[in-house]
Amino acid sequence: MNSLNVSRSLNFPIPRGKHSRLRHLLISQFLDLLEALNNDDEAVQSVIELLEPHPNLETLGIWNYSGSKFPSWMEFPNWEGRSIRLRQLRIVSCKNLKVLPALRRLEFLEDLNISGLDSVSAIMGLEVLGVLKNGDSSAAPVIVFPNLKELTIGDMIHWEEWVIKTTVNITLMPLLQELSIWNCPMLKSLPCQILSSSSLREMAIESCPHLEVSYLPPFLEKLELSHNAGSLSISLPIQNGLHSNLKSLLIFYSPHSTLPQDLSQLNALQTLHVYYCESLTCMSNELQHLTSLQKLIIYGCPIWVPRCEKEAGEDWSIICHIPNIHINNKKIQ
Repeated sequence: MNSLNVSRSLNFPIPRGKHSRLRHLLISQFLDLLEALNNDDEAVQSVIELLEPHPNLETLGIWNYSGSKFPSWMEFPNWEGRSIRLRQLRIVSCKNLKVLPALRRLEFLEDLNISGLDSVSAIMGLEVLGVLKNGDSSAAPVIVFPNLKELTIGDMIHWEEWVIKTTVNITLMPLLQELSIWNCPMLKSLPCQILSSSSLREMAIESCPHLEVSYLPPFLEKLELSHNAGSLSISLPIQNGLHSNLKSLLIFYSPHSTLPQDLSQLNALQTLHVYYCESLTCMSNELQHLTSLQKLIIYGCPIWVPRCEKEAGEDWSIICHIPNIHINNKKIQ
């Protein structure tokens, strides 16, 4: 079995055993029986308990599941000592789910997407990662999600904290390359294990107004900020004075009147995209110091249009050194 998508509810048996080799199973119809059981939490959970996949499954997606907890097989208790081959996991719009299962055994997982869990206030903590809260500092080092490359968490309206504190020697997602967090209005912080990652190359933050980020990952190459991205929409926290790896910065729908402060510290920045920022007034003088900047793309920023007019605009002297400038799909230079 390579792919399984579970949508809402199901009530038919899945082939089991060593000869089960479903190449692709897409379940998207809302069956009449499960529609009738939709408000019966126990009945819904008893049905999904029957859907334990084969350990060779590579892609698992669960959408609109109405139960308050996941089936016991999500922690693969029957496959102790065997490798779980799951590479992609999607848990989406499970509005009644109260807690995520421990996912520590998914050592081959490369892509994890968690979104729309309205009843969950804590995710990716020690319980989900499979690390004990009162771990012994002398215990063997723990590597969590050793192959995870892409992590997306979104639409988590009650998620407040992502803090990982333990005395266990833990390495978290050592191969993580892309992190995307969107519409988490209560989220306050990101764990230091993520921000200090040497593998993280791309990060996108959207609609997280209370998020405080103390520093950018050291080898980050692309940063995307959309709507109110918390402290990052106001200033870019740069350790040691400069960030020599960030090459691309994209800003969408910023509610602020200025670009983030400390742009001048991005001495490797090559492209700057600014879209639909109607509140932006004057151009930041810091752009004059971005000598590596090769392309500036502006769209949907009405106040900027006359100010950036070539040779005549009030802010033209700030951006005239940039070789490629596009405003509202028109090449200025």
